[in-house]
Amino acid sequence: MRRYLIAAGLFVFVGLAGTIVISQTHEAGRVAAGLLAAVMAAALLRPFWVMKSRALSAGILLGLLVAIGAAPREVGHGADPEEPTDIVSASPSEVFSEADIYWTEHTEPFRNLLVTAVNNVARNNSRCRKLDPGSVDRSLSRGTDDDPVFYVTCEDASGLPFNVFFSRSEIESRRPVEAVNHVDRTTAIDLCEAEARRNTANPSTVEFSRLVHLRVTNYPNGSTRVESRFTASNAVGFEAAFGIGCLINSGGVVDVKVEAIAK
Repeated sequence: MRRYLIAAGLFVFVGLAGTIVISQTHEAGRVAAGLLAAVMAAALLRPFWVMKSRALSAGILLGLLVAIGAAPREVGHGADPEEPTDIVSASPSEVFSEADIYWTEHTEPFRNLLVTAVNNVARNNSRCRKLDPGSVDRSLSRGTDDDPVFYVTCEDASGLPFNVFFSRSEIESRRPVEAVNHVDRTTAIDLCEAEARRNTANPSTVEFSRLVHLRVTNYPNGSTRVESRFTASNAVGFEAAFGIGCLINSGGVVDVKVEAIAK
């Protein structure tokens, strides 16, 4: 009996250690460890049953099952660590470092700022489903020497690339770089119609199509494009047809293109 008691003790120790190791890897590992332990326990404890030592064998078996059930388990992880993690759903801790960014003469002086900015965008911009840290650069058309503006390229859920802009002051103030809201659809159409009147010789004669030829597209960077057609009388009173495209964001009309078309 002593030999079996020693063997049982060793089995409990080895089983517990093995179960802890296996349970750290995957749920299926815990199930497999439990089944293996049950089979081995049945084989090991059979002599005790034969000798009618039911109390002793039941105690050892119960202790073994408790040890297996008490083994540490993963908590709070929805996927295996080796599987790729969506940037947006990453934890609030920084996921990009200086090594991920391609530094140029325009970005080199702002290393700490831009590392913080890239992680800010990754955490807070809901439309940025994939971020390319190597695309960080300074905007040459926005910002000032004291408050430069930078951008990084993202992709939305459909894979459409777009740039996210942020200023030095925004990052230093720890403001979240969130997705830019689109202009209300009706407002965008009204603004484009106003541009149609502004680009004709006789604004009062403009007939802007708000239904048949109208197309409104929202882009992930917060811009909205309105495309339509309108008719208007030219300088000599003859009616002509035009196509118009307006790019609009929260700051107003960014760009307008008007071209004559056949009626």
